[in-house]
Amino acid sequence: MKDWTLLKKVAKKILGKGSPKRLPYTIDLVTLTQDGFTVTGWYFDDSFCEVCVKSLDSSEAKFTTETLERNDVFAATGKKALGFTLNCFTEKDLAGFKLEFLNRAGQRELFDIVSSGKEQVLSEFTKLDASSISPSGAKLAFEMTLYDGDSLFMCGWILDKGNLNSISFEDAADKYQVESKDILRYSRQDVAEAFEDEHKPTKQPGFTFRIPLVAPIPARRLKKLKFSIEVDDSTTTISIANIHNLSESPLMNIKRVMNGWKIHSKGHRQLCESIIQPVIKNIYPADKTCRSSRVDFGSVSSPKASVIIPLYGRYDFMRYQLSNFSRFESLKDYEVLYVVDDPKISHAVGVLGKELSVVFSQPFSVITLAENMGFGGANNIGVKHAKSDKLILLNSDVLPKDGTWADKMIAQIDNNNDVGVVGARLLFEDNSIQHDGMAPMVLKEYPELLLNDHPNKGWPISLSKNPAEVADCPLLTAACIAISKSLFEEVGGFDPAYVLGDFEDSDLCLKVLEAGKRNVICRDVELNHLERQSQNLVEAGDWKHKLTIYNAITYNQRWSQKLNQLFDLDKGTH
Repeated sequence: MKDWTLLKKVAKKILGKGSPKRLPYTIDLVTLTQDGFTVTGWYFDDSFCEVCVKSLDSSEAKFTTETLERNDVFAATGKKALGFTLNCFTEKDLAGFKLEFLNRAGQRELFDIVSSGKEQVLSEFTKLDASSISPSGAKLAFEMTLYDGDSLFMCGWILDKGNLNSISFEDAADKYQVESKDILRYSRQDVAEAFEDEHKPTKQPGFTFRIPLVAPIPARRLKKLKFSIEVDDSTTTISIANIHNLSESPLMNIKRVMNGWKIHSKGHRQLCESIIQPVIKNIYPADKTCRSSRVDFGSVSSPKASVIIPLYGRYDFMRYQLSNFSRFESLKDYEVLYVVDDPKISHAVGVLGKELSVVFSQPFSVITLAENMGFGGANNIGVKHAKSDKLILLNSDVLPKDGTWADKMIAQIDNNNDVGVVGARLLFEDNSIQHDGMAPMVLKEYPELLLNDHPNKGWPISLSKNPAEVADCPLLTAACIAISKSLFEEVGGFDPAYVLGDFEDSDLCLKVLEAGKRNVICRDVELNHLERQSQNLVEAGDWKHKLTIYNAITYNQRWSQKLNQLFDLDKGTH
C-alpha cells in the first residue's frame, strides 16, 4: 500500500494536477541536412498507422520513412509505439512543411515540425514500476534484453544522478558483474520529459551493456533472473522483461542493438569491440546460410562471364537495366544473374521477370533468397550460381553507355595474370565523375577512423588526367568490378563481417592485394551510376549511418596499417 501511494505521488508530480490531454506522439529531433531535413520521433500504435511529410503549397514532397519498435516508450507507458525516421529531400524551408499522421479512423492529421517540448511529453499514460524505486531514490527500467546464447545484451534507463556503480546477477554457480566504466550511457529525450525534475542531475539516463556468459542459460531460468543494481551505497533488485532471441528478424535485432550506440561519442566507439561487435557477429554469423531458388529466363551455354546483380527494395531498375543490355548484341554472351535479397519483393520480381523475358531478348536468371543476406552475402550466393570463371559484380542502378564495357573489363583478367580486381569509371547522369577509384579519408567527427573517399567525385571528365589510361588502383567500388571466380573464392569472397553493406568492396580489394595481385581501373570503360538509387526507397535513417560506422570500425581494425602503407597517410599525401 505504501508503494502504491508513492506511485500516485510520483505520477501527479510528473503529469501535474489536471494536466491537459497530451498528443500521442513525440518528435525527438529535427535535423537540417544537405538534401533537406530529417525528423525522428515516435507515435502510439493504437493512434496512428503511418506518418509522412506534407508540403503546404500542395507540391509533391519527396521523402523516405523508416519505422522501428520503441520498447523504451512501451516500458514507460505500457502502450506499443513505433519510432520513425523521416527524411525529406527538398530545397525549401522547413516552415513550408507539416507532419501528416494517418489515424486509425482513416483520417489525416497535420502537426507542426518542431522538436518536442513540454507540450509533447510521454503523456498521462506514463507509469512506474514500484520495484524500480530503490532506497537511493534512483529509478530504472530494463527495456530490452537480447539473448544470443553467448551473452546478454541489455538496454534501459536509470535516474541515478550519475552514481551507478555496477549491475550484477547470479545464475547457478556463476556470478556476473558489469562495472560502470563498461556501460554505455547516453541521453534520452523521452525520459527527460517524463521525469523532468528527477532527470536534471542525470544527464545521460540511457544505458546499454553486454555481459558475456560462462554457459548458456535455459529459457526457464532466463525469465527468472534477478539483477542487482548498485547506486552509491544502496542496492536494488529488479527482474528483466522483453527478452528477445536470435530466432527473430536479424534486421530488427540489428536496429535494437544500434538504438543505444551513439557513434558520435568517442567512448561509445571505443567500446564497440567489447559491447556491440560480439552481438552483431552472432546476429549475422560468418557461416550464416540461406535457402535460394533459381528461375532462368533463357540461358547462355558458355558465357564469357557471369554478371551478378543484387536487388534490394527497389527492383524497377531491373526493367531499365535489361532494356539497356538488350541494346548491345555483345552482352547476349554474358550470363546475367539477378539476386533478390529481399523476401518482400520476391513475388513482384518474379512477375516482372516473366514480363521482361517476353519484351527483351537478353537472357537472364532470377535467384531468390529466403532472407536478407546483405550486399556481400547476396553476391557470394550469386557467385555460387555462376557458370563462368569470370565474374562481373554490378549494381542494379549502373547502366552501360555502350556494348564494349564488359569485354574490355574481362580482357584485363584474360591478358594479365597479375591482375586481380578490375574497376571502371562511373559517371553521374550529367557525365561528371562518380567513381574514379577510392582512397582513405578522415572526417573530423571520427578522427581515428579511415573511411572511403571518391577522389574527383563531381568533377567534369575534362579536368581528369589520362581519361583512357588503364592504371593501378588499390581500392575500387563493387558497384562495377570484374574478377575471376577462382580468385574471388580463394580470398573468401565478400566478408560477412561487414553487415548488410559498406567496406566489403575495399576489404575484398585489399585481400586481393595481399594475395599478390594488383587492382586496376579502366578509365576507357564508362558507365552511368545513379549511386544508391537502388536503395533510396527502402530504409534510410539513423541506424543505417550507425551501421556504416560499425563497418568502418571493423575495416580499420583489420586494414588501418595496410592503408597507411599503401597511401603514405603518415606523410599526409592522401
